[in-house]
Amino acid sequence: MLREIAVEEQMPGNLQTTFRLWVDGNVIAENVTELETQFLVSEMLERIPSLRFAAKRRRRAARQR
Repeated sequence: MLREIAVEEQMPGNLQTTFRLWVDGNVIAENVTELETQFLVSEMLERIPSLRFAAKRRRRAARQR
C-alpha cells in the first residue's frame, strides 16, 4: 500500500532543477525533470483503486450535467 510520496529538489535555486522522488522512504528516481516527476507521480496515483473510482464518478457526474 502506498503511504507517502515525496519530491525533493536536488539543486534548489538552479534554473534547470532536477528532482529526487521518494516513495515510502525509498528513493525511486533521481535527476528527473519536473515533467518526468509529474508523470511518475500521476502514474502512481492512477493505480490507487479508490482514486480511480472517484475519478470515474466525477467524469460520470460531469457528463450528466
